[in-house]
Amino acid sequence: MRIKKFSRISNVGRFRNVRISGGEYGQLTLIYGLNGRGKTTISAIFRSLKANDPAPILQRRTLGINGDTEVNILSDAGVFNFTGGKWNQFSDQFHVFDESFVIDNVHGGQTVETDHRRNSYRAIVGPIGVNLAKKIDELDEKITQIQATISYEKKVLDQHVPLSLSFEDFLCLPIELELENAIEVVESSIKAVDADESIRKTRELFEIPVFSIPESLELALART
Repeated sequence: MRIKKFSRISNVGRFRNVRISGGEYGQLTLIYGLNGRGKTTISAIFRSLKANDPAPILQRRTLGINGDTEVNILSDAGVFNFTGGKWNQFSDQFHVFDESFVIDNVHGGQTVETDHRRNSYRAIVGPIGVNLAKKIDELDEKITQIQATISYEKKVLDQHVPLSLSFEDFLCLPIELELENAIEVVESSIKAVDADESIRKTRELFEIPVFSIPESLELALART
């Protein structure tokens, strides 16, 4: 399939209401211009047509315009018309090699750093490989988050670890299922120790002298 020409582009990016006259495109046609003049917008239109996806066009809808977004392309397979948010027909008989293609099909990592360049041999090409690589990045991110959570929780637990134990030994302590009963037993032992200390500090028992009963007591009691 050969694209013959754009005949109209309305309200897409910088193309507010463009009606293109002139002859058809040749087998090799070069479109050039300064940055921000609409070259990427044209790539987005082709990508939308190939995938029958209105998003690449609607995402570039011209700001501040109330009119409809419309694209009209003439090809040797007929007229491709985008209006009302959809194409009248689509074709996958062409490819668009642009920044979006690289993002979707070539994975080389999320950042460009020294290690990234050094490990560029890990570049993965193809949508299946890219998706798998993205999943690996997502899992790496989850692992990082989990490790951060573990470090935080460890710092919290460290506050309760006795100085006589290491953190690893603390984790290896047996789990007491009847903890409340164990606490009650220990508290009773502590009270017993406290009571023992109190008893040891108490004055020892001493003999109390008992006076003998006077012999005249019985006689005295008989008088009254």
